Amino acid sequence: MRSHRLLVLGCLALAGLLTGCQSVQPLPDPRISVDPALGRSLAVTRLVTMRNQADLMEMQATLVNLGYQTLPLDVRVDWFDLNGIKQGSLTEKWNTISVSRQAEFSLKVTAPNEQATDFRCYIHEAKRN
Repeated sequence: MRSHRLLVLGCLALAGLLTGCQSVQPLPDPRISVDPALGRSLAVTRLVTMRNQADLMEMQATLVNLGYQTLPLDVRVDWFDLNGIKQGSLTEKWNTISVSRQAEFSLKVTAPNEQATDFRCYIHEAKRN
């Protein structure tokens, strides 16, 4: 009887610990490259692509900051046509964003022209001054 009670108490304690843990599964997609130096600080959990009303491709990625500090990130998106030729755009330059601690951030980028059919998104931690 005593061992049964200890087993129940142990299970309840474990359930309480597991409930408090945050589990985020990163999205494996070769079009999104996250710098390994970010380690367990950042996860990309969702990626959606579509064509808008102007027939331009759009991508939206959900980034999750798993850390306890605001995470400054540099992000760049390169767009490519059907033949793999890079299309020039404003997003081919690094842009700095901040993702609040323990928060999600939606990164939405639109292709520069109708010929852009694919992309590569690069993310690394921004240099702090």
